[in-house]
Amino acid sequence: MKILIVNYFYPPIGRAHSFRWCKIANIWAEQGHEITFLTARAESRRNNNIILSEVGARVSADRFDNKQKNSSPNGKGISFKIISKNIYRKFFWPDGLWYWLLPLFFRLFSLRSEKYDYVITYSPTFVSHLGGLFYKIITKEPFDWIAEYGDPFSISDSMPPNNFNLYRRLNYYFEKKVVFGANKVVFTNKETKQAYFKAFGTFNAVVIPHAVDIESFYSNDKKLSSGNIVSLVYVGSFHKQIREPYNAIKYINDLIGLGKKKGVTINFDIYGPSNGIDVHSLCSDNIKYHGPIPRDEAIQKMKNADILVNIENENCVMSPSKEVEYLATGLPILNYYEGEPSGIFQDLQMKYPDHIYNHEYKSSKVKDAFIFINRCGEARWSFDTCILTLKKYDFHEISNKYFI
Repeated sequence: MKILIVNYFYPPIGRAHSFRWCKIANIWAEQGHEITFLTARAESRRNNNIILSEVGARVSADRFDNKQKNSSPNGKGISFKIISKNIYRKFFWPDGLWYWLLPLFFRLFSLRSEKYDYVITYSPTFVSHLGGLFYKIITKEPFDWIAEYGDPFSISDSMPPNNFNLYRRLNYYFEKKVVFGANKVVFTNKETKQAYFKAFGTFNAVVIPHAVDIESFYSNDKKLSSGNIVSLVYVGSFHKQIREPYNAIKYINDLIGLGKKKGVTINFDIYGPSNGIDVHSLCSDNIKYHGPIPRDEAIQKMKNADILVNIENENCVMSPSKEVEYLATGLPILNYYEGEPSGIFQDLQMKYPDHIYNHEYKSSKVKDAFIFINRCGEARWSFDTCILTLKKYDFHEISNKYFI
């Protein structure tokens, strides 16, 4: 088959948004399909399996590697930058990657005579889906259009991609064109699918969950601590009003205090972008914030932990890909949430109570979390258990679902 993939993100930029489709594209190429991948222009890229077609002005990978920018000591220019950014955010459309729209349209126009079997557009930027809609209009060649959502668009009130006061109707109009114009719409969980059905009515949509390369994440040489020092690790980003660390760190502080009374030192290390949340102010002798780190290093930090800490999203229907990445390490997981835990963690705690502990902020007790930590020294999954438990999240399994 001949397949066109439209995704602004491709390694080294974009992390989870890029690695998913880079991996799937390579699997399809190895199976003999001809893959063309339209993406943003960046440095340090090479792929011998697929046709990598870079579109638009060159983009620095650092922008999407979540590196913290140090403010100048004297603060000059900071106020102007903040004001400019706030004004700019009120007017761009459809989202912060609006500048990719025209270059993408020009490139798609040049491909209008190509005979693709499938065109796949992927959005954390809605520009990709607008590209799919545009390509459907300009080409007379028949193809199946698959529109996949890494992030929601017009229903994303908790993290609006643009000024909803100005563009809500425009967002709805074009997104309705996309979801009913595509042959298939893909979401990563059923909650997002149901939210879209509620907003737009029923259309052809399926759930294809997050994928993971188990061999890359499995911690096969890690010996879990069973002594008096326990290492808790969180790897991931924070987002205001969606994934904030305050409640989790409050309970981890209580956990650290209880550990000291019991003669157990509990250390908590945090890696990832803060996105405007002052994580440093929450730190202590036992809680350290290290900021963003490269993906390979982040995976190694996860694998070196004794117990992984997960903080679930609030007010957001999307689920992060790191949930299955955490599980793929085989390490125990301490999961903090409010209301109901993620479906995958809820199901697995019932089957593996020594491996996953779901800590609800209002109802769970710190002493129970400490008991979990104390008993999970031998709770690491074997590699075979990881493979069996996460089979439906394996990249090869996931890659087969798009053409069903």
